Amino acid sequence: MAQWVPQPSFAKGEVAPSLYGRIDLAALGSGVRVGENVLVTRAGGLVNTPGTMFVGEVKNSAARTRLIPFQFNTTQTYALEFGNLYMRVIKDGAYVLEDAQNIGGITQAATGVLTYVGADPSNGDWFVLSGIVGMTELNGKTVVVANVNAGANTFELNDVDGNAIDTSGFTAYTSGGSMARVYTLVTPYVTADLPLLKYKQSADVMTLTHRSYQQRELTRTDHDSWTLTTPTYAPSISAPTISSSSFSGAGTAQNYKYKATSTDEDTAEESLPTTEYTAAGVVDADWNAGEYLELVGTAPATAGKVNIYKSANGVYGFIGQAVPDGSNNWSFRDTKIEPDTLDAPPEARNPFDAAGKYPQCSSYFEQRSVEGGSINRPQGLDMSQSGQYKNYNISTPSKPDDAISRNIAARQVNEIRHFVPIRELLVLTSGGVWKISAGGNSDVVTPSSMMVRLQSEIGVSHVPPIVIGDIVLYVQEKGNIVRDLGYSFSADNYVGSDLSVISSHLFEGREIQEWAYAAVPYSVVWAVLDNGQMATMTYMREQELIAWTHQVTDGEYESVCSISEGNEDAVYVIVKRTIDGVTRRYVERFASRLVSAPEDAFFVHCGLTYDGSPVSTVSGLDHLEGETVAILADGAVLPQDTVTNGSITLPVAASVIHIGLPYVSEIESLPIGDTQGGIGRRKKTVRLRARVERSRGMWAGPNRNDMTELKRDPLWTNGLRTEELELLIVPENVEQATLIVQQRDPLPLSVLALIPEVDA
Repeated sequence: MAQWVPQPSFAKGEVAPSLYGRIDLAALGSGVRVGENVLVTRAGGLVNTPGTMFVGEVKNSAARTRLIPFQFNTTQTYALEFGNLYMRVIKDGAYVLEDAQNIGGITQAATGVLTYVGADPSNGDWFVLSGIVGMTELNGKTVVVANVNAGANTFELNDVDGNAIDTSGFTAYTSGGSMARVYTLVTPYVTADLPLLKYKQSADVMTLTHRSYQQRELTRTDHDSWTLTTPTYAPSISAPTISSSSFSGAGTAQNYKYKATSTDEDTAEESLPTTEYTAAGVVDADWNAGEYLELVGTAPATAGKVNIYKSANGVYGFIGQAVPDGSNNWSFRDTKIEPDTLDAPPEARNPFDAAGKYPQCSSYFEQRSVEGGSINRPQGLDMSQSGQYKNYNISTPSKPDDAISRNIAARQVNEIRHFVPIRELLVLTSGGVWKISAGGNSDVVTPSSMMVRLQSEIGVSHVPPIVIGDIVLYVQEKGNIVRDLGYSFSADNYVGSDLSVISSHLFEGREIQEWAYAAVPYSVVWAVLDNGQMATMTYMREQELIAWTHQVTDGEYESVCSISEGNEDAVYVIVKRTIDGVTRRYVERFASRLVSAPEDAFFVHCGLTYDGSPVSTVSGLDHLEGETVAILADGAVLPQDTVTNGSITLPVAASVIHIGLPYVSEIESLPIGDTQGGIGRRKKTVRLRARVERSRGMWAGPNRNDMTELKRDPLWTNGLRTEELELLIVPENVEQATLIVQQRDPLPLSVLALIPEVDA
């Protein structure tokens, strides 16, 4: 007898085949066998993954490249493209360009020659051309400068592969036009360094760390103005001077020794001390009541006070402060003050002053900068002075705000790979997770109160952890298990679980190389695997929603980052593709999935959009030369076409046109009816009801060879549907009956529930 077998949720995502026999698991009632190019929503439904918009080609497609996010606030956000010895900047889906220069002319020749106005470019610079009258074939094109003739203000036009651009068949140049250089910053990092390049950020400054290099500070002052400098680890304020001294009494024999430091008026940072100053001609016995020894000197302009230290048998201690006057002069009277040797002047210290000492990771914790994992001290970490991120000076004895240096004592030498500041500072190593917190009666970590405790003996890979609220997600040491970590009040410890066990088949024999988290709209982790696919996890711990699916494309995903753009988190990827027989590496951005009308749907890969007056020919598709592309024109699916000479011709004119590589989104259910006692019984699916939301178009069937298309009645054609649909299925009598649902067209599909009618 046929019966309806509803599946109202997909909140467990893809389920590994090793669990198919566990009919006692809830995952079998709310999971799928295959979830390809789909995402699980916060409500537990499935939507086809949006397409990717073409941003541009990396500078050198022959070498692997990496994306790193840079976020100053929610509106000033960038995706940074790091390649071999360079960095480029991407903002709002496009490369950042420098100020444009005017074009004076372009020749028609086998190698086009461009005349420019203004500053001389350099050979190898990339420029984007626009606004040209006459030779419009070059508008929107990226060209590479070759053979600059500075005297004539000309250069030859090459394409990004270094080949001369033949303009002999182009329309003759008439006038106008401008060229804008793609902003590029020189870096010291070669391709092999990029996987282990780590970073932290404070406002407009990002600190880059790698074991083989001194740390670098990447500073942004404008979209097209960035600097990369090596920081100096020393106080930002210089020491004062002690210029002279005088004694009010009549001593003639014994010497007194002093040092002085400056303190910054705004930050209270203390400088290193002056060299030892000897005040001659004072005898203890002659130092009577009311007499004093006066020191005078000058202070830096930013100094608020000058600290005075005096020697007691070779040990210096604090005796008082002087306040500089308006001319930065100061004076201090020592009335035979006994020095406090528990308050000594700071001592210079730079823990990163040579090769082997450079940290491989860094972060911030309790107003301190923290670094660690160097070659010489793989288990060592250093914290700066409190509030002074580049000051690692110490005192003897130590003060509460002094810099801190520790080595984690463990049974094995496991290198420090990441720091994660949450309630306490988590230190993630190759062999386990440690917690740094304040001990005793202290509320903050100081040199004397710092405590280090082991939390887990599960090692962590080099992939930077993700923090979601107060939960840390990390990739286990071997790269194929994902775990979370959160504080448990009952255990008074940080505990976690394996988040990939339900979908372990996605990671078998694989390694996560990079990942990123996009909170809005679906709370998804995007993880690049070493096979060129992406594993995507919808994660909402409070809702017990942990659901993996996977993403494929005509190429290989190699890098990913996420930044806030508008009302959503934008996910950028670098994809290695073979285009017209040539290897290309493209930066692409996933489109918004929030679609309200068919014409807004963007479900093609590496695509572009035309939006303007109706046209039937679309150009500017050079990046897809020779490829078969899918086309959505004014919300209607048109037959696929091949890009020729950078353009395609439509059978009808349209105003809003999306063009890109096609892909299929697929959902395959787990064996239907098994959890209802159907194991071992032959079954066939005869009909399907599907509850969809804002969807258009769908195919379904018992296997990939017997698929039925949901007919497009006028309602499908004119808009998106939110309702329950019914579809007859080609029956197939098998023991493990599954149901396959596909979206083959560049249109949205959102499945809330699948309700097959099964005859067992």
